[in-house]
Amino acid sequence: MNNDNDIKAAFGHLITRYNGLIQRLCWLHSGGNGDRFLLLLDDCRLALWRRQGAIRRDATEWQVRRWVIYQCHSVFSHHHRRRKRSWILLDDNLADLLPDSRDDGLRELVEELAEDLNKRERMVLALILEGYTTKEIAAKMNLKNKGVETLRFRMIKKMRETCKRKNLM
Repeated sequence: MNNDNDIKAAFGHLITRYNGLIQRLCWLHSGGNGDRFLLLLDDCRLALWRRQGAIRRDATEWQVRRWVIYQCHSVFSHHHRRRKRSWILLDDNLADLLPDSRDDGLRELVEELAEDLNKRERMVLALILEGYTTKEIAAKMNLKNKGVETLRFRMIKKMRETCKRKNLM
């Protein structure tokens, strides 16, 4: 039991000591998106909790700081890979791109979610559904990668708002 308290105390000290650093890293990586920032912050803290046994007891302050940064970047890398693979629902004429396009309920849901998207967001969505990466979409639409990411975040936000407004969630 005493060992558990020691572990909790060490973790508390680690989080207290490096909280500002962790928050800055998460804020920078989230691009200022509040929801994404909180998600990254939680995931970073969870990763630090799970991997705290990897810190040597005789580690210097610099080594611990580098370890914290490394763990945070590992979480960011995981989020980036996961975001690249994810696909988002869709545009009026894009229901055919869905795996189960014969399902009329799914087609109606997709059409409802896409009703508030503008033309560029629908274009990006179509390319996402076809399996293009962010770089490929940026090249096809003559945008920067960041521009494609911005359109993605706007699409997600609009579709969430539509879900809430129509009580689809």
